[in-house]
Amino acid sequence: MLAGGLTFGTGYLGALGYSASSDIGPGSGWLLLPVLGPWAAINARHFGCKNSSQLSQEEINGCLSLALGELKTITVLTFSGLVQVVGATLFVVGYTDKDQQWLPHNLQLDAGPVGRSGRGVLVRGTF
Repeated sequence: MLAGGLTFGTGYLGALGYSASSDIGPGSGWLLLPVLGPWAAINARHFGCKNSSQLSQEEINGCLSLALGELKTITVLTFSGLVQVVGATLFVVGYTDKDQQWLPHNLQLDAGPVGRSGRGVLVRGTF
């Protein structure tokens, strides 16, 4: 539950922080809604450039700049949405799973030479 809560909180607060620190435009209000908010914010976005062979180089460069900004915003919102979904799932699974997992008392965790590289973590015990 703790890992899920921390993961979810990181994604949620990250989305709110990104929205507050940059003007992401349409759909920013959706980020207040946990888990579904980033996906609704992406859906609420609209982007378009003039389509004409008479565009100046300055207009083309402006459109490309806007497109890159849109790509950045959608990437951040997608990542935030995925982190929130994973965190919420971990939290719900942790909360609803009531089976206790017993580890043996003789379980040992050591750092020592393992494999060809000679580095690794060694776990010993009987179940």
